[in-house]
Amino acid sequence: MKILVLLLTITGLYCTEPASTTFKPGSNEMTDGKEIHNQKPDTIETKTGNEFGIKLRAALGTGNRWMLEDSLDKDYLTLISSNTITDSTEMAGKPDLQTFIFKAVKPGTANISFVYKRPWRKITEANAERKLFYIKIN
Repeated sequence: MKILVLLLTITGLYCTEPASTTFKPGSNEMTDGKEIHNQKPDTIETKTGNEFGIKLRAALGTGNRWMLEDSLDKDYLTLISSNTITDSTEMAGKPDLQTFIFKAVKPGTANISFVYKRPWRKITEANAERKLFYIKIN
């Protein structure tokens, strides 16, 4: 019975809150991220030299985490840092946040693709959750 309540709680959290957000470091400005499956990617516009961030909700207790699916186009983007924020209230099923900070290197366009998987697995499942962000640098 406790497991059923826990599963319903986790499901409710993921259904009521967006799975990802984009933000500017040091600001409260956020937008919802989009999944790849039959949807357009989220577009982030920034200027050369600026830093921007992406926050993704995760249940790290399951062993899954968000990882860059493809290598970054280092001509246009640099990964500055990635961090995990866990809820200290110890509420069961509370999602964690993974944050990724990038720096725009030069004008142009690039894609950032994330996959939600267990890092020790070499092969990514075909149905693994993915997020795609289209970056436009002025």
